Amino acid sequence: MPYNDAEKASLADASFVAKAQPLLDTLKDDKNGRKQAFKDLKSLYEETFGSSDEDKNTISLFLYSGPLGRRLELGSVFASHQVERPAIYRRFAQIHTGDATLNDVKSAYYTRFRDFFIKNKRLEKLGPFQVMHHGSRFQWHDGIARKLRPTVSIFSSDPLRNPFYHPHMEVLRDFWLYHPVQVDKVTGFQLAGTIMLI
Repeated sequence: MPYNDAEKASLADASFVAKAQPLLDTLKDDKNGRKQAFKDLKSLYEETFGSSDEDKNTISLFLYSGPLGRRLELGSVFASHQVERPAIYRRFAQIHTGDATLNDVKSAYYTRFRDFFIKNKRLEKLGPFQVMHHGSRFQWHDGIARKLRPTVSIFSSDPLRNPFYHPHMEVLRDFWLYHPVQVDKVTGFQLAGTIMLI
C-alpha cells in the first residue's frame, strides 16, 4: 500500500494533474519518449512541490506490504541476520520509507503516518522496517523506534560516504534494541518463511 504525507497535497491541483497525466501516459506507453517524459515530470514536480532536498523528502513515497488477515503467521522462518523472535512469526509486514521524513519537530509527519497505517492494525503487524533516508537525523525523531517496535531495522546506507556518513549515530542508537542491519550494494537482508493460516 503506497502512502505520501499530505502536507503538500493541496498543491496537486487540477492544473498539476492536467500537466502530469500526459507525461505519465508517455512513461507507460511510449518507450522512445520515456526518458524525456521522466525529465519533464521531475521538472513539474520540482516546480509544483519545491526543489530543495526537504521538499523532495516530504513527498517521498512509503510502501507497506503484508497480509491483512489477522489469522496469518510465518512458519519455518529463515533470516540472514538476527530478528526479534518470536515476534517475527506474527509481525512480518514491511514498511519501506525511501527518503521520506517522520520528523515531528517541524510538522506532525509521524502523527499523520501513524493515523494512516493504524487502519486495519497495520502498524501492529509491522516487522521489518526500512529506516528513513539511510538513517538521517533530519528525517527522524527521538523515540520513534520505540513507537514502531520493528522486528528488524534496515539501514540502507554507506557509513563511509562523504559528506553524509549515514546512518547518524543518534538514529542508530534509537534503533539499537530493534536489530539494526546495514545493507548496501554488497550486503543485503533476507527473510523467508511460509505463510500459515492459524
